[in-house]
Amino acid sequence: MSQTQVESSSSSVLGRIPQYTQVPETTHELDWADLATLDLSKFNELGGKEELAKQLHNAIEQIGQSTAPLIGNLT
Repeated sequence: MSQTQVESSSSSVLGRIPQYTQVPETTHELDWADLATLDLSKFNELGGKEELAKQLHNAIEQIGQSTAPLIGNLT
């Protein structure tokens, strides 16, 4: 395929993609959920999995729920 054919086919594909317009941020007062931050860099450190498990348990107890499924066992 020549460079002209590539440019022609690229522009025809791009011509079919609608332009995205960013929606403005809401001005309404919203109740935002609290989020916990877990430092996953500790995962492979000595005692890191246990520390992360405690942090996760504490976050679930204080915030109320986990929004992501757990895969495997942290301990």
